[in-house]
Amino acid sequence: MIPLMLICIYYFLKALELISKPIQTPEEWVTRDGEPHCRGPLWGIQWGCRVAGPKEKTVLKQVLEKDTSRRLFLSGIFFALSTLVLLKIIATIAGFILGVIILSLFDKKIFKKILIHGHLFIIGFLIPIIIYILASLTQNILPQTLASLLIYAKAINDNFVFGGDLHPFYWFNPISGVYGTYKDIPWYYNFLVFGLAILGIFTTFIKSIRTKTFLKRWLLFLPAVASFLSLYLVSRPFQQYLLPFLSFIPFWSAFAVTDIQSILSPKAKLQYILPISLSILIIISSWKAWELKKYWTDTEDRKFINYILTNTSPEDTFYGAPTYVFRFDGYFDYYGKMNEYPPIVTSTMPAFIPMLEQRKTKYIISSLDTVKTPTWPYDQPIYRQFRSWILENYTESGYPSILVRKTPFAK
Repeated sequence: MIPLMLICIYYFLKALELISKPIQTPEEWVTRDGEPHCRGPLWGIQWGCRVAGPKEKTVLKQVLEKDTSRRLFLSGIFFALSTLVLLKIIATIAGFILGVIILSLFDKKIFKKILIHGHLFIIGFLIPIIIYILASLTQNILPQTLASLLIYAKAINDNFVFGGDLHPFYWFNPISGVYGTYKDIPWYYNFLVFGLAILGIFTTFIKSIRTKTFLKRWLLFLPAVASFLSLYLVSRPFQQYLLPFLSFIPFWSAFAVTDIQSILSPKAKLQYILPISLSILIIISSWKAWELKKYWTDTEDRKFINYILTNTSPEDTFYGAPTYVFRFDGYFDYYGKMNEYPPIVTSTMPAFIPMLEQRKTKYIISSLDTVKTPTWPYDQPIYRQFRSWILENYTESGYPSILVRKTPFAK
């Protein structure tokens, strides 16, 4: 999802860059080392250009208009694909739209061009959505699809037992599973990057007051804010929920580094100190995290996988997770968390044990000790009949956490 989102951001910003880019006149150019340069309209970075005559200006304008249309169309497609992969990106899209509206108030040319080309973004966005809806209709699952996306997902998240203490700032705590260490360089480096991002916002604000060149940076601000604020609409914002928001932080950190370098540019040697220092820190940070994570092995997982590959058949049916190897599921909720599903979801689910029987479930991923002296979630009332059924029909296999059917199913 994140690569798709970054691609659509790229095309969207490139389109706006072309939309707002005037055909430069010689009076608007600056010279460096005897060569003419244009000042870029998006980030305030210079690049080479040459004098264009009246005919060339007309042709160039036509090319820019065509390229603008193509990029807006592609950004719409990639935004839609990102939305279908992860619904949480809707807040990011809302932030972009709001950003364009606000930016157009400061730059009338952008507003005028959006009116001319904006329909291409909408068309590009609608194409994947319409294809998805038509595919769901042909499979006769559109109501179920929409309910799963818009209703069930939030209802289940609200009903989770685990994660009740989660909040948007929870993952900034020194958690070794996230940073590889506790309070060490990786954790501090993370806050350094965020500090640079905040500095980037401040420097952009100052530069935006002085010139419109830097206004377009704010197109990366509102989507980030919208993505973060949307986390408060989720009862349990797990780590992956922050990905849309976090994808914007490197941009703002880079803006801060660029602005600091522009201040230090008269002293050429000093402007390289910050990026070199940050590069050294990230190498040290990665090494510190690796020193701990190198002991996180998959030895037990490999034993599990080898047992399944060696002792089971691809046609066998399993219930439970994880299997790591593709096998048929005895029940479509293979993870065993039905005790956390609200009634709005369980009322639509088929009977549990009859489906396990119907699909001839040969293996249960669990141990007899877990069934006899159950811990969460198998200690919940919804699983009492299930545990009795397991004890009656399953026994230990050659692997501690896998149970096998006592008597084969009738063919």
